[in-house]
Amino acid sequence: MIKGVHHIAYITRDLDGLAKYFQEVLGFEFVKKLYYEPWDLDIVLMKTGEQYVEVIKPLKPGSPSYRFLEKHGEGLYHVAYLSTDIEKDMEELKGKGIRFLEEKPAQGVAWLIATAINDEGDISFQIAQNKD
Repeated sequence: MIKGVHHIAYITRDLDGLAKYFQEVLGFEFVKKLYYEPWDLDIVLMKTGEQYVEVIKPLKPGSPSYRFLEKHGEGLYHVAYLSTDIEKDMEELKGKGIRFLEEKPAQGVAWLIATAINDEGDISFQIAQNKD
């Protein structure tokens, strides 16, 4: 069941600059900086209250994230909704015509994810389940 917002992701060419802005201006808490190999991304993960914020810099020209950045520019990339049963939610959403990149939930930054895509292959949204 979808329970609310899990995280929001921003895409940028200036990972450190945008992360610094969120931390210094908005007071977000730094969690970690990492390289996410499956999608070839550098990510800074932060937290504000109970929600996470990802700042993402795509590294590989031609990758879906890089193409998104080139097409839409810097800014909001996706919203991920909190799921308490990601496999069940995926099946229910597939029944409503939603397409996913993954056949089953995948390991995300620090949680399980399922990435919904639109007809152009861009991310529409994600669902995420914490690994308790």
